[in-house]
Parts: sequence; C-alpha cells; structure tokens
Amino acid sequence: MSDRTREKLIKAVLYILMMAIIVLAVVLLVKSVLPGLFSENGEDWTYKALPGGYEVCRTDPEDIHLAMTEEDGKGSPHEAVGPYISAFWHDDRYIVIKQYPGKKDGNYDRFYYFIDTETDEIFGPLDNMEYSSLCREKGIQIEKWILTVPKPDGAE
Repeated sequence: MSDRTREKLIKAVLYILMMAIIVLAVVLLVKSVLPGLFSENGEDWTYKALPGGYEVCRTDPEDIHLAMTEEDGKGSPHEAVGPYISAFWHDDRYIVIKQYPGKKDGNYDRFYYFIDTETDEIFGPLDNMEYSSLCREKGIQIEKWILTVPKPDGAE
C-alpha cells in the first residue's frame, strides 16, 4: 500500500469516526431535551392527586383516561372519561379534561369534560363554545393545563 493510499484511508476512517461522534452527540442532546419522546412508549402511570377519588391513568400510548375509584378503596377503578386525554386541570372541586377521542383513527376533534367531584356530575363532551360558557358559569379560569405526555409530575 502506498503512502498516499494509506493517508487517504486514515482520513476516511477519521472522517467516519468524527461523523459517528457527531451523530451520537445529537442523539444524546435530543434525548436529554425531549425525554418523553424516548421514554413514554412503555411506561404506564396513574395521577392520583385529583379530588373525589378520581385519577388519570395511562394504560398504553393510545389509552389515557379518567377513572373513578371505588369509595371503599376495594374495587377497581372504572372509566369516567374515555381515551384519549391530552391534558387536564383540577382544583379542590372540579376536574377539567381535554380529550381527543379519535386519536387512534386520526380523528383529532377536541372535546372537553367538566367533572364536579362533589356531585360526581360529568358535563361533556363539550365543544369550544360550550367549554368557554361553562368556564364562565363555574368561575373557572385555567391558566396551565397538566399535559399527559410526557408523564406528569406527581404521577406514579
């Protein structure tokens, strides 16, 4: 092998090594900036810090729903608002849900639900106008939604 060929080979190997390092650095950077993109695929969770025995549960990537637990704590939770919940909000009395029910089939209509945890009354599905009207009627002003992806703080 001539010196010129050896030099070209070394340059090619160094170039490939440098590109691999750059790709690895980009993957690590993206993974640290967007952890939900890499970790949410297999992680189920339950957010229990809601009033009235309600909890938001993720049972698979396409099924995030609101469940109500039995009052005695012995029964299993039953679904109160079906999938797919993208965000929620709550205070000491009300839970508000933002839902995309057709996520699996590509239907991205958005609906809202209000749950009065004192009476267990569920209002919904509501469109944007009905949602705004009920917010005014109940005196609810939502400043920040709790997103369901990535896993919300406080979820187990």
